[in-house]
Amino acid sequence: MHQRLSPYSRLPRLALACGAIVWAFPETHAMVPQRIAVCELGQHEDTPRLGAHCTDALRREGHTTTRLDPASLSNTDVLSPAHLDCVVLLRSSKIPAAAAKPLSAFARAGGDLVLLGGDTFTNPVIHLDGEWLTQGGLAQRLDATETDHQMWSFTGTDASTWKRNTNHPERPTAATIEATPGGHCLRLDIRGYGRWNWDLFSARPPAPPPSHSNVLRIRIRVSDPRRTTNVMIGITEMDGSRWRRFVQSTAEWQEIGIHEQMFTPVDDRTRDAQAGKSCQLSRMRELQIGLAGNDCAMGDHTIRVDSIGLGSVSYARIPSFAAELELGIGDTIPANDLTEITAVETAQNSPFRTLWKRLPGAFTGRSEFPYPLVNKSEFYPLLQAVDRHGRWRGWAAGLLANYGGPFTDSHWMVCGIREDAFYLTAEFADFLPQAIGIMAGKSLTSRAQQANETRQRSTLGVTSPAPASRISVSPDRKHLIAPDGNRFFMVGANYLGPSDRKCHFSEWAFDPVLVETDFRKAKAAGINCLRLWAGHLDGSPELRSTFLELARRYGIHLLVHCGGHKEKTIEELRTTVRRFAIAYGNDPMVIGFDLRNEPYIGEVAALTLAGNPSPLLQLKPATTFSGQYDEKRVNDLMKTRPGWPKVVPWLGDDDRRHVYAALEILEKHGPMPFEVAAELRSEQEKASGSSPWKQVLAAVNETFEIWIREQADVIRKEVPDSLVTVGYNTALGTLPANDALDFLSHHSYGHNSEWGARDPDPRYRIRDLAALKKLFPNKPITLGEFGYSNGNRVAGQFLSQDDSGLGEMVHYLQSLALGLDGAMKWCLTDWSVHATRDVAPWITPDQRIPNSGYGIYRHDGTADGRPKPIAPALRVLRKYVNRGGLSGELTVVDAPNQVRAGYVFRGQRALFVGNTSFEAANLRFTAAVPTNVLLLWGKETLELTATADCSAAFRLQQFVPGLLPAKATMRGRVADSRNDREWVHLGLLRGETVHFSTER
Repeated sequence: MHQRLSPYSRLPRLALACGAIVWAFPETHAMVPQRIAVCELGQHEDTPRLGAHCTDALRREGHTTTRLDPASLSNTDVLSPAHLDCVVLLRSSKIPAAAAKPLSAFARAGGDLVLLGGDTFTNPVIHLDGEWLTQGGLAQRLDATETDHQMWSFTGTDASTWKRNTNHPERPTAATIEATPGGHCLRLDIRGYGRWNWDLFSARPPAPPPSHSNVLRIRIRVSDPRRTTNVMIGITEMDGSRWRRFVQSTAEWQEIGIHEQMFTPVDDRTRDAQAGKSCQLSRMRELQIGLAGNDCAMGDHTIRVDSIGLGSVSYARIPSFAAELELGIGDTIPANDLTEITAVETAQNSPFRTLWKRLPGAFTGRSEFPYPLVNKSEFYPLLQAVDRHGRWRGWAAGLLANYGGPFTDSHWMVCGIREDAFYLTAEFADFLPQAIGIMAGKSLTSRAQQANETRQRSTLGVTSPAPASRISVSPDRKHLIAPDGNRFFMVGANYLGPSDRKCHFSEWAFDPVLVETDFRKAKAAGINCLRLWAGHLDGSPELRSTFLELARRYGIHLLVHCGGHKEKTIEELRTTVRRFAIAYGNDPMVIGFDLRNEPYIGEVAALTLAGNPSPLLQLKPATTFSGQYDEKRVNDLMKTRPGWPKVVPWLGDDDRRHVYAALEILEKHGPMPFEVAAELRSEQEKASGSSPWKQVLAAVNETFEIWIREQADVIRKEVPDSLVTVGYNTALGTLPANDALDFLSHHSYGHNSEWGARDPDPRYRIRDLAALKKLFPNKPITLGEFGYSNGNRVAGQFLSQDDSGLGEMVHYLQSLALGLDGAMKWCLTDWSVHATRDVAPWITPDQRIPNSGYGIYRHDGTADGRPKPIAPALRVLRKYVNRGGLSGELTVVDAPNQVRAGYVFRGQRALFVGNTSFEAANLRFTAAVPTNVLLLWGKETLELTATADCSAAFRLQQFVPGLLPAKATMRGRVADSRNDREWVHLGLLRGETVHFSTER
């Protein structure tokens, strides 16, 4: 898709390559001979032929080639830039684990890599007993190990020897012995498994394990492997060292062998005490089975164990499979699978247009690309895979040029097609030496670095016209009002910056071109408001002007989140918000200010005013209500000082104890979960006397009252017509103190059900909004943060983009149906695992994947990214809102998808349906995946959009009376179409809008 370049006066003439600004490259490239090693990985019938094919192609173009065997990759003397310029790996998924460090060192020294075959580095191999084995291959060997010491068979026994260990003993989990066709098994019924929950059964071996045993043998199955995706097997040794292993589940009986080296330490004590050692099954004191930290669905699970024994193998040590190269290549997100491919062709707007001719073929693989990092690298698409409709399905090949960071001057080309037949073609034989020729020398990296520096030196002044006034509140204080006098509904998103540098708006990372690309994407998705995490931009006029100009240029209002959060006094806080008010407040595109993201009692109560502690700390709950709360719990918190509940680190011990005591009192005496927040204030009003809960809640309310008032007064003094809100994610949003805010902003990502499980069903968030509306009937209410991450799993499977798009659409539509004033998804773009590792050290490794997939746009290596299904849905919603659609009736129904919900929304000349199938008198459709089918119509027109491919039919005259299918003009792209007397039948394509009208 060709797009207009931003008119930056100081930028030289640039070319746009799939969203990434790069220098224009010549159509031909001088070939520089390279010293290239070709290494064939994995076993395949075409292995010799493929290696010879690639080697011959490179030699024909004058390159010097060397053939390496897999073992040579771990030899740093062989894999050295002194001898080689480039290493080509065939079937790069099967990287020898021992080669990870040498390959990384080669790249760090400026060596180039060509990685072919897809699934890069995902299936590392080790050399064991003269054989190269994947983890799957090793597992097959261990599973076939014979049992030479039986510990439990469960026939003629009872379950009383298996003792339960859990942090929720009130849940009705049980162990029983159950008859099977071949005897008996141990049955574990685990009830209400939830987040932060463990529920295990343990027993001591009936006899001491033999000294030679090094393989645990267990025969096991589960009732529903879609929910119970894995089971934890734990070992406690004689010295108290604790180890565990998660085994993948099946519904059929499976015999699993686990080598003792495969168990990992459970706690730091074991890790420190046993550094460099592994579990020793011969020293087993106890064995545990159950769920603890498992990536499983929340709720009930049934596990059956038929027998447990020990075996042995000759190899006492197993080489590590760890192959972390830190190259930032590839991921496990299903959206990057290459499916339904019919051809590979040159990537759109690739700067290298002469390298490839179109190659038809039913290929498979992964859209793999090295993720570019801020001020370090640039990605260039080379080849794209397309389907039968000519649509982009992913990159078949791409190139990363490292111009900074630890891999400076190294180039990585990745091809994600799996089939050897692709690499054996004449087309690929022509392509490979040319692509390597592009990487030769430092020309590409120096150009990429120069382009990056030029972009970052550019600025934008505020020159576009501004609206006559800013967003305001209606005279009855119930709704937000646009400058034209009509109601304003936020079709919004949160914005933290470009995807490779989120949360970094300072000069070293600021790129106006990339920011404009994001604003252009936001507009294309129908976004009319961005919640801007402005960081310290209040002190950077040139950078700040970029946001204000782009807000005007693209018609996107801004809600500015005030930075800071390190203040210790209200006076310091007033200074911070004053800076933001002065910096942003005078531009009418700025709706107002969000004082704080998700404040907690332990943060707000810590602030002093005029040297005086907050009302909550003046109450001194720990001493005032001694004996009326869980003092043991408070003492434990004082000793461990965990990250949760949140308390500022600089708070003194006495005050910290008061905060912990207050939280315990609120939890013990009052209903704090948000789903019952509608009752919280009424309970407060009905509570008699001066109960501890009522006094603490009153002090908390007074504390927040002061905190809001002191900040809002500063902002309103500087900008009288600016709006003020706070982004709450707890029941603190229900406090009466929030009456002082101009509008409310609620954050919600999940629901704590009876057992504490986070539930993807959007109806739980609907209840939150309804509760808030009941509490504040005369105030604008918005959903300030919500969303699903496609990096999270539901019942063991990554949440699909189609499922999340349906669930998120429910949130926007429910906000409309409830008469609220908007919803703002978290967030505009995905945040790759590799980028968070690079610039977000506060995100722990285990949270990188879950945090990676919240975007409206997913990352594809380029600045433009790719719209997820929610993007075209929001585009239609914005059109509905713009024409006055600010209400409607929403019905949410059960549906067999990952969010467990479907919907029907009926509005003014609008019908939106989300499901995999639907049938009504005027519309029916079926789809392979959850889809939003969205209809808007007028007196003489109708438009239809689907967020996934589907077969649809509708009665045109029931929407536009008098417009017969045979006389209607259709515009738009479809897979197929046909008409009968009443119905129009269409093969709708993902994200495409089809128009019908009377025009000819």
